Amino acid sequence: MRALAVIVAAYEKISGFSGYLRPEIEPVDRRLRMRIAQVRDEATDVVSLRLEPIDRDEVPAWHPGAHIDVELPSGRFRQYSLCGDPSQRDHYVIAIRRIEAGGGGSVEMHSLRRDSEVTLRGPRNAFPFIN
Repeated sequence: MRALAVIVAAYEKISGFSGYLRPEIEPVDRRLRMRIAQVRDEATDVVSLRLEPIDRDEVPAWHPGAHIDVELPSGRFRQYSLCGDPSQRDHYVIAIRRIEAGGGGSVEMHSLRRDSEVTLRGPRNAFPFIN
């Protein structure tokens, strides 16, 4: 065991690495501030929202099957599938079905209006489509 301790100490000295000291790492902020540019009735109790970025020119790329997490004004999070053309990088589109007897997220989403701001996380794709 003594030999192993000597080897580890030599490695730490040469590499500058220490298992005890970790450098401070800035957390990565993956939130996207978005503005609702359009609210459109799609069907009975279904609206689509066109979301445009506030502080950037493009939204992160996505593929069919991707979702975003929307932080609602109440602080709740809800997940929605991205709709539309992935090549259009200036906005996202999501559709929300209003469910009165649900947990309240869809009702809250339906109360949002044009120029409302929301925060997103994503996109993420847990089940990518295979061509």
